[in-house]
Amino acid sequence: MTWGEILIQGTKQLKQADIASPNLDASLLLAHILGVSREHLLIHGDRALKPDEIPRFFGLVSRRIAGESIAYLTGYKEFWGLSFQVSPAVLVPRPDTEILVEAVLSFLQGQSLNEGQSSKRSQKPEDNKVYPGDRASGGRSLLDLCTGSGAVAIALKSACPGLEVFAADISAPALEIARANARRLLSGGQSLHEGQSITFYLSDLYDNIPGIFDIVVSNPPYIPSEALADLPGEVQREPRIALDGGRDGLELIEKIISGGRSRLTSGGRLFLEADSGQMAAIALILEKQGFQNILIYKDLAGLERVVSGKRNE
Repeated sequence: MTWGEILIQGTKQLKQADIASPNLDASLLLAHILGVSREHLLIHGDRALKPDEIPRFFGLVSRRIAGESIAYLTGYKEFWGLSFQVSPAVLVPRPDTEILVEAVLSFLQGQSLNEGQSSKRSQKPEDNKVYPGDRASGGRSLLDLCTGSGAVAIALKSACPGLEVFAADISAPALEIARANARRLLSGGQSLHEGQSITFYLSDLYDNIPGIFDIVVSNPPYIPSEALADLPGEVQREPRIALDGGRDGLELIEKIISGGRSRLTSGGRLFLEADSGQMAAIALILEKQGFQNILIYKDLAGLERVVSGKRNE
């Protein structure tokens, strides 16, 4: 059986199971089995499969039909042009979260990312790179709370090597994955050198983290507890601790905001990702906690995705 033939069969099975993107999913799974890029797979569809590759592929197809995500099946998910290792211990990085990275970069670069402005997701990480000593990165520090796979922290460190980055999560397994991603993506798999590293903390929000920061950023759990049962089955397989935002979805967000006042430098900024329907409530919480110059950033779909506030001077 050739690569092309098994791809057709896998696509047919996924389509019959009402998977939304059967051809894409089948090609990603087959490319993973073969250890080649999806582009290479499509170009060389006449190549023959090894005997053991056939059951391995159909095994992954069956798991996909059963509701497992492509990211968990392959062990990787692309974010900000970087390939992140993922597992059921961490939330799968979403494309919409890239607006959180962009919002922070716009602040670091002294620019204004206007509401509704198009995202830069098509750019490679080096397109936004800010080098050590530049006004945008020199001497700045950033804390990423609820870091999960480390996607936001690593994307920002990749774009701004001179930025001093700290990241924290309450989950020890998640931190193991974040550290592995940092080693692989920031230093070519070698030991991190001074200036390349991210400092990781096992911490319930700010509890075990010393110091103050110019920026605090977080994509925290923000789904109301009662709404978790209504999520797609694929999402429900992700760690509940990374999804459950309490009764109204704002439980951790309120703690991050209230704790942020003492953890930000004068004029520092707090950035939060949340659901578009929560933005007004979060902006009000920020105002009540004394934050000023509150900004809201929209994603590619025009939905409000990120809110930020400046600590009063």
